[in-house]
Amino acid sequence: MKRAGFYFTDNDDDATSFCPECGELNISISARKVLECIKINRPVYVQCAACKAWYNIGGDVEEGG
Repeated sequence: MKRAGFYFTDNDDDATSFCPECGELNISISARKVLECIKINRPVYVQCAACKAWYNIGGDVEEGG
């Protein structure tokens, strides 16, 4: 699964990212939740609204792993 970074673009505390497959901009869950997952190195999966590909914007350790 591909990884992509995220950033903030508005005052709603949303995490936004570009799909690594098609380049479409996607708005995700709260950026605070993403940061908490990165802090404990857990993945945060996002499905692209355009091409339906899944990618990770969080950490890289699966639960139980």
